[in-house]
Amino acid sequence: PRYSADQLELSDFTATEQAVWIRCTADLPDNPTFHQCSLTYLSDMTLLHSALVPHPGEKMQMASLDHAVWFLRPFRVDEWLLYDQRSPSASSGRALTHGRLFNQQGDLVAIVNQEGMTRTLHEGAQSIPMRKD
Repeated sequence: PRYSADQLELSDFTATEQAVWIRCTADLPDNPTFHQCSLTYLSDMTLLHSALVPHPGEKMQMASLDHAVWFLRPFRVDEWLLYDQRSPSASSGRALTHGRLFNQQGDLVAIVNQEGMTRTLHEGAQSIPMRKD
């Protein structure tokens, strides 16, 4: 089908992006595999939060369902990396997120994709139940 411009309605853009600088502050070995493993762990910590950018102040429970990383160039995780994150879709309790990691020279060193579970917490609920002894 063909549509004319007057038949389309555009909604206001809702940002679903965030960027964070990350690095490991510990003394790390020169082993590239160690840096890749460390980045895999670090890249899981904030990526799902990009799906929450349009919902500030809402209490949410989140969990990773899958997480994949493609390493494109050598890097060190004990040097600053810019983590550009976005969420193209979040609905029905699921969020899809993408991330790109750049070194300080601007080179793309890794790409991350993640699907996660997202649930709104009811008033008074906690994301991790606390035991009271």
